[in-house]
Amino acid sequence: MKTLLLGNSHTGCILIASKEAGERLDTFGIPGGLGPDLEFTDGYVKKGQRHGKDPKTNIPDALTKGVRLADYGSILFSTLGSADPQFANRRHPLVRFARADMVTSADPTLPLASQSLLELLIEAFVVGMFATQSLIALSQNFRGPIYVQPVPLPLRSSLDPTVTPTTALYGDNATAVLSWYFKYQFGVMERIVGGLGPNVQLLPYPDLAALETGFSPDTYAVVQSNPWHLSDFYGGMILDQVKRLRTQSAGTVPA
Repeated sequence: MKTLLLGNSHTGCILIASKEAGERLDTFGIPGGLGPDLEFTDGYVKKGQRHGKDPKTNIPDALTKGVRLADYGSILFSTLGSADPQFANRRHPLVRFARADMVTSADPTLPLASQSLLELLIEAFVVGMFATQSLIALSQNFRGPIYVQPVPLPLRSSLDPTVTPTTALYGDNATAVLSWYFKYQFGVMERIVGGLGPNVQLLPYPDLAALETGFSPDTYAVVQSNPWHLSDFYGGMILDQVKRLRTQSAGTVPA
């Protein structure tokens, strides 16, 4: 059966990749950093009431009726987790507080907090995101395979000291702070997905070394101005991950 691509604006790169491969991928994506905000009624998934932006979809009547989940054999959920904190929602813990043991600025612009406190706040933030709550609800309403894409890591070019508070606060420690943040967040996502049932799988990052540096390889950014929403290269890697998991679950692994 068909796969439904469900999520936020990060569905864009996956949809582009599927078109480049000559494949049709039914898509229902709601732009927004905390999203998608979804609700489930009578076997349909629809836009939730807490998010003002309209879905982007290629499914007939989906804007008015929603998407019938029974029409699909699997779902690719894009994405879980919060993006680069320096561009995140103003309620994000790393926008509200600075990690005390990593700050190098003599006059930090944020209140200081310990690593342990920040980790508690980060976990609570991720659990409370629309995307997380929507994924939990999805797992309760869909029994087929659900593949969960983690939010992409930033590019190193995002640490431009003239525009980013991360560099201003942490100086030479900025890379270590981002690596710690994304590794901890990925652990949070693993715990969330691990509690949703065996049909829900969290995809690893395509390059696991990225978690050690805190950055995606620059080669991912086919379109520098918008690397994650327009990159067929990155979207193609996500699709390849899903295809491989499907093949493994069928009992054969490609060479």
